[in-house]
Amino acid sequence: MYIFLHSSIFFYFFLFLYFYSYTSFYIFILFILILYIVSFLFLLYISNPLYHSSIFLVLNLNSYEPDLHEMQLLEQFERIAAQDIVKHNALFYITGYAAHRFRTRYSDLGVSTKDLPNPPNDWICMLSRVNCMYPSEKLQSVAQIMNTEFIKFHGHSLSTQDRIFDKVTDIVCLKNNNCIPREVISCLVCTRTYIRVRTLNRDIRVNNILKKKANKLHRLVSNKENVYTQIK
Repeated sequence: MYIFLHSSIFFYFFLFLYFYSYTSFYIFILFILILYIVSFLFLLYISNPLYHSSIFLVLNLNSYEPDLHEMQLLEQFERIAAQDIVKHNALFYITGYAAHRFRTRYSDLGVSTKDLPNPPNDWICMLSRVNCMYPSEKLQSVAQIMNTEFIKFHGHSLSTQDRIFDKVTDIVCLKNNNCIPREVISCLVCTRTYIRVRTLNRDIRVNNILKKKANKLHRLVSNKENVYTQIK
């Protein structure tokens, strides 16, 4: 602090040499004194321990714990934003996978990302410029139809009907007017179904873990209540 204070004297001296010929001597001296006093008061302020403690309280994120309302808002925001981004990117990647799988038989389904003259700022282009295919607009449109019909057919789980792959594929083919080969649509449907199965299995595992933790906590609370009752 004192080094900065004394070094500022030289700064004011050079200002004096520069502006002396343009202003009155007494006015300039008064101006320098005001600047010096303001600088001194500011240095005293930032040297105050309360100032540093307030900064520490604001920036110390290690000990910060949001309350229940904040956690609910954060989880809701992250869940909505993440679901929208992941769903869009996942569907786009599935479509690119189908285009890559049938690239030799149906070359109009997409273009390799490495061959794009002006690659868009898309997730699939950032992921790979060699093995990924950028799907055509026609295939993207069919993939959107497939995803909509898939959700209508299965809801948030999986239908218990038989031949679910064929039934969803038939529905999409009718909506598509057969502008995309059936085997490509079947590939989209199968891949989308496998992703749903993995998601459901993951949710089941998470729910089982939460149930185990809840049961463990319940047993601990019950044991403490029993001990407290015996002591009384």
